[in-house]
Amino acid sequence: MIYIGMDVHKDSCYITVIDAEGKTIDEKEIKTEDIDNWIKTLDKESKIAMESSTASKPLYHVMKEQGF
Repeated sequence: MIYIGMDVHKDSCYITVIDAEGKTIDEKEIKTEDIDNWIKTLDKESKIAMESSTASKPLYHVMKEQGF
């Protein structure tokens, strides 16, 4: 299982991915227009937490439609 933390902004998202032991697997910034392609690469069992903000609401709905 992996855990994903997302800091959501209007034009980009800063993402940190860790494994079950807490080891950082990946850290990156993704432009908003590239988020859909990135979401398609994720395992549906991933646990995701995102910042609660106005910018995160549309992303939440996209991720929910994708089965997260």
